[in-house]
Amino acid sequence: MSVETRPLETLEDARRVGELVYSTYGLTYHRGWLYEPERLVELNRSGALTSMLAVDRSSGSPRVVGHIAAIRPYFEMLSDGARDRPPTVLEVGLSIVRPEFRSQNVQNILSMALLMHGRQRFPALRGAYMKCVTQHTRSQRSARRFLGRATAVHLGGVPAWVRCDQTDGPAGPLTTIAMHCPLGEHSARTSWMPAAEAPLATRIFTAAGLPRRIVPVAGGGGGLPDGPTRITARFDPARRHGTVRVTAAGADLVERVLDKADWLVGGSMQHVTVLLPLSSPAVAAAVPALQEAGLFLAGFIPDLEGVDTILLQILDVPEIDLAAIRIEGEEARMLLSEVFARWRATRSDPLTGTAVSLELPIAG
Repeated sequence: MSVETRPLETLEDARRVGELVYSTYGLTYHRGWLYEPERLVELNRSGALTSMLAVDRSSGSPRVVGHIAAIRPYFEMLSDGARDRPPTVLEVGLSIVRPEFRSQNVQNILSMALLMHGRQRFPALRGAYMKCVTQHTRSQRSARRFLGRATAVHLGGVPAWVRCDQTDGPAGPLTTIAMHCPLGEHSARTSWMPAAEAPLATRIFTAAGLPRRIVPVAGGGGGLPDGPTRITARFDPARRHGTVRVTAAGADLVERVLDKADWLVGGSMQHVTVLLPLSSPAVAAAVPALQEAGLFLAGFIPDLEGVDTILLQILDVPEIDLAAIRIEGEEARMLLSEVFARWRATRSDPLTGTAVSLELPIAG
């Protein structure tokens, strides 16, 4: 095998990546700009994306046979000021290898080259996470080689119709798992956690090798700063997926988040992710009210834009086949079990799968 790795640099590189994606996923891949060469080059120039290519030269003419990228998480939802600050964590994903080059260590070689290049490009980088499919364990095993440990489970986040390659496809919605890989030294810091989630958070951060002082915070609200909550929201109609991100917490945090989540669910979004920065005890204290309204824990993204972030989810599907989800690692299996149990608890009727409506809890 004669494969070299290098960053994406030219429009021709981007065209070859588009051909690679099409040959593997058809037109079902969730990042549509991978099919748009000009857009792909611009994202790489801006730092929103850092693409690494595996190029085969054995046939004379160079051919892109693999791709992986470091994505600035949720870059589409960043304010201009936040976008100007260097990232502290990146998502490693968009890993695609031609079938005939699989099982030849191409993904591991790409991952190593990307992490080395990413640390040079972004000196403030303290971690990376890989969002791995659970239809098989190849990507999870690759993440674990880089000390990746599970921190979040996106239950049923990928529609069943997405084609993973020519032969294998899930029978139902596909679950992905986020594996966090620490980079460099980490000093201890405080993370305020909803009291009910503090034991799980302690286990997750400890397994990930991230020193944290987890401080349990009782629910009940109060203490949030005056002024409106600032949120951003995105949705993908084709995949029926929506995201709500809180960028600044205000006194109306719970109302604003539930209003936007209700809007997304009412608009037929099947999977909704809510990101809350655990930047103060008051934010942690507001989480139980969101959970009582029907959102359930997905896990955490450590150090997202410098702040530990809790992920909540809404999932409107009849059933998830837990036995079909393939997981590597004790902490990952534990986290999946916890997230799955929380999803089941949000369903008012386990037989029909009717979800709990998103309503503010009535104060007692």
